[in-house]
Amino acid sequence: MAPAVPLYVARLVSLFLAFALAIVGLASAAHAKIRSDDVKAAAQRTVSKTGLNANLVIDTSDITRAGTAAAVAQALILLSALTSLLLLLFASKTSSARAPLSTRTLPAQAGALLFSVIFAFATAVVCTVFVANRGAVITATIGGRAVPQSLIDSLKRQFGFETEYRVRDYLIFLAVAPWIGFLFGSIAAGITLIALSKRHEIERVETRSSELEKQPDVRVE
Repeated sequence: MAPAVPLYVARLVSLFLAFALAIVGLASAAHAKIRSDDVKAAAQRTVSKTGLNANLVIDTSDITRAGTAAAVAQALILLSALTSLLLLLFASKTSSARAPLSTRTLPAQAGALLFSVIFAFATAVVCTVFVANRGAVITATIGGRAVPQSLIDSLKRQFGFETEYRVRDYLIFLAVAPWIGFLFGSIAAGITLIALSKRHEIERVETRSSELEKQPDVRVE
């Protein structure tokens, strides 16, 4: 099995870790969305208790879009790693002399993982920059008329509303989790590329051996 399935154990471990930590990345995005909705609802309830019939709008569309993109990238890592992992597990149960599907499809596996981790890197950078430097934009209306920003700022100070993303633990987690998925996805992609190079070496050796076997024996009498 070893010649036909290069770096079997290393690929198995790295793909499993990439798969598991991509799930963590997806969970961080889902958790951030739920917590964000809870915070917005709590802020609206707090304003309503003041007697102001104000409709509060907390705009977090920038981090929401960034988090969605990060979740998509983690989902791609998850699917790529899971597919490669299943192919690898199936290869361990085959007894055919032919190279298993997990070995024959190494170029596609490496390409899928590389694309996923590059996408994950881009989304992780965006999430990190947004969480570190941006915040929610709060607007309000009363009876369809816009509330002055000075009043909104006064309410923020009065009730301790924090609009900066960096003070929210769930958004910090959202910024950190994609980097973890990117790291372990990159390790899996790197090991897959090494396995691909070893597959080429194996094929060259097998081709050479086949050519030697086909050569007629020359006997000197």
